[in-house]
Amino acid sequence: MLAKFYRLSRDITKVKMSGIHELPEFEWEEIRKHNNKSSLWIVIHDCVYDVTSFQEEHPGGEEVLLEQGGQDASASFEDIGHSPEARALTDQYRIGTVAGGNPKLPKDIAVGTPPESTTSTPKSKTPKIVVASVTIGIIIIGAFVAYRYYTRR
Repeated sequence: MLAKFYRLSRDITKVKMSGIHELPEFEWEEIRKHNNKSSLWIVIHDCVYDVTSFQEEHPGGEEVLLEQGGQDASASFEDIGHSPEARALTDQYRIGTVAGGNPKLPKDIAVGTPPESTTSTPKSKTPKIVVASVTIGIIIIGAFVAYRYYTRR
């Protein structure tokens, strides 16, 4: 355990001196383990942040961070509309990226921009439903008109 902590702290030191793409990558399995007051990580736009030491300083309270611990907090982070200063503050807590993710720094994303999902989500089915409903309606009306036409003779 001590060796793991030493490696992580050494990596964090390197991170502060390197770019976003040189950060260590973490699997979700590892990230999910850090979801309590003594070790609290969150993910924002595929960047991993260790916010353990920030809990008491967080203006929204430590409960807000604990609720998001070990999870993707991108949507919550954007919904609140954090200031540019708050976005810049995230730099000091960044320890890595999500393995296979597409990391973006919060300070580089416009306030209120919805997060991009790391998993593919289906597009809205509303247009398909409308087209199907209209098509079925036309078929039913056509069948009714044909029935009335052929039964009047």
